[in-house]
Amino acid sequence: MKRFRQTTSVYFIGIGGIAMSSVAVAMQHQGFRVGGSDQQIYPPASELLGSTDVKLYTPYSEHNLRDFAPDLVVVGNSVSRGNPEVEYVLSHRLPFMSLPELVKREIVEGAFSIVVTGTHGKTTTTALIAWILERAGYAPGFLVGGIPGNFSSGFRYPQRTALADTPVVVLEGDEYDAAFFDKRSKFLHYLPSVLVMNNLEYDHADIFPDMAALKQQFRWLLRLVPADGLLVANGDDANVMEVLRTGPVYTSNIRRFSFNEQGEVHITILETTPQGSFFQIHDQQSRTAQEFWLPIPGRHMVSNAVAAITAVQPLAISHQVLQHALETFRLPRRRLERKVTAGEITVYEDFAHHPTALRATLQALRQQHPEQRLIAVVEPRSNTMVQRIFQQPMAEALQGADVVFFAPPYRYQRYAPEDRLDIEQLARQYRQQGKQAEAVPPQWWDRQWSDWLLERLQSIVVAGDVVVFFSNGAFDGLVQKFVEQLEHLKQIDE
Repeated sequence: MKRFRQTTSVYFIGIGGIAMSSVAVAMQHQGFRVGGSDQQIYPPASELLGSTDVKLYTPYSEHNLRDFAPDLVVVGNSVSRGNPEVEYVLSHRLPFMSLPELVKREIVEGAFSIVVTGTHGKTTTTALIAWILERAGYAPGFLVGGIPGNFSSGFRYPQRTALADTPVVVLEGDEYDAAFFDKRSKFLHYLPSVLVMNNLEYDHADIFPDMAALKQQFRWLLRLVPADGLLVANGDDANVMEVLRTGPVYTSNIRRFSFNEQGEVHITILETTPQGSFFQIHDQQSRTAQEFWLPIPGRHMVSNAVAAITAVQPLAISHQVLQHALETFRLPRRRLERKVTAGEITVYEDFAHHPTALRATLQALRQQHPEQRLIAVVEPRSNTMVQRIFQQPMAEALQGADVVFFAPPYRYQRYAPEDRLDIEQLARQYRQQGKQAEAVPPQWWDRQWSDWLLERLQSIVVAGDVVVFFSNGAFDGLVQKFVEQLEHLKQIDE
């Protein structure tokens, strides 16, 4: 480590997060002695960590730190004061930092960094840029908030290659806060050479009281783009454009991409098929046009791809390499991930945590499965999705589904009924539109509610259906239960 050369051992409090676990595994591969703790560790983090020598502790206890005796402690943003390990670190004056600060010191400082921000599509766009750079021979470092389909982990150290003296890194720039002791957005640690602002909607109501507070974080981020840096922005997003207007912006190198010819990079979708989209990028400055094939459905995926292609322009990557990267790109886990097709029933899992993301994913599935019945099963789980502020957006988000099921709002007890998302009201509204829609009854909320949903799904799913599970959490094991049931039935039929 650049500023902690005496450090040989690192301990992660909250190692069960996918970013924390990915960084931990990469550091272990670099020769550090690595350990960490969490209350519980679930897939995919448990799978990633289980294949290494990282020493794991559950649950949290000060005895874990005494046993491991680390030189440095990394504190995840899921833990706070009152955690026994946090209290031990503070009372014993152990060196500690947030994960974004660690990432900054490990791979960002001294590197050419591409930082991807936005409410939606960060993980996919970051993973795509990393894959483009990999296919181009740059051997980039990266931090992806998930498990990218083309790599085994979400974090990697960069390598120097013949293409560039300066290492190249690409990072998912999360707007969530860094740690309980650092309430700045994570992306303010990442020193962008290239900044991608993909979109901007209100989210994270637990830390941002309103949209103005969220926009301010992005304005501060703009101040970190150097004068010779590149700013790639979604010209179709009114909030992104408002942030740019109110800046300040210190670089004149701005590339706005748009479906509506409102920027320097114009997007035209030439043809859509169930397999993907043909699209054209027309560059106003160079007056050139390039055509691409993206074998992933969805207009939002085209937008993500254009953002990625525009972000790597300073590295002069050829059209041939770009096209090959698009053709071989695999989505990160839990991003429109096909889990199984059994008994002519297809099951997807998606991380969507915002009404707009739900809508975009259903549109992509409709493109891929134009004649099949779409069944959406939603667990409102994020700190914003569970609140009443998203009642109307949620009433509109699932229009693309034919059947809708709602799980109880996650940790519903934290909110008074008038402040909580009303899933029964949502189900009634969708029924009034002629859809089949049901919500888990309140008497099941403190029981094994996934069993109720599993039984209801069993009763209605038929051959030809497409079922998509939406959650940014474990969904009470429902996805795995449903998949195992379908596979068992398939074996019986065979």
